[in-house]
Amino acid sequence: MHPELEAVWAGFADPPDEARPRAWWHWMDGNVDPEGVRLDLEWLHAAGVRGVQMFDGGMGTPLVVPEKVAFGSPQWQRALRLARETARDLGLARVLVNGVDCGIVWTAPFEADVTGALRPGPNTVVVEVANAWMNRLIAEARNPTGEIFAPVAEVYEPHAEIRPAGLAGPVVLRAYPS
Repeated sequence: MHPELEAVWAGFADPPDEARPRAWWHWMDGNVDPEGVRLDLEWLHAAGVRGVQMFDGGMGTPLVVPEKVAFGSPQWQRALRLARETARDLGLARVLVNGVDCGIVWTAPFEADVTGALRPGPNTVVVEVANAWMNRLIAEARNPTGEIFAPVAEVYEPHAEIRPAGLAGPVVLRAYPS
């Protein structure tokens, strides 16, 4: 291969997150199930998708879950919270600078461009990370809240070992010349 094409090929073979696909994710006609939410996101992540645009709509789709979940209902809100938690558990971190959402990172090198959110003087940086999903399930087994779908909540025993999770290394701020 020509040397000048090697970098192009490397970027094609292993593209950065910002070049990876995003997908529309439809919750149609109340067909929302906690296990389906988790499985969808895990499959999308494994397939290389690095973001979703979630859409809740209706077109007369037949009900394929035990009970319809109405948009905005407490069950729908729990499913949305589960989607956020699952996305984070797949290695996501949300980066905010001065209250501006600078995106979610979920694969190496775990970098976010915060240029547009910076201002002269002091800046506030927040990195939101989540606990591992298994740790949440262990916590539910130890002190049930009823917030997690029963069969999923029973996966771990109360005495199961909590696993390390969260921010596992230093946060580094780098300035790049413009």
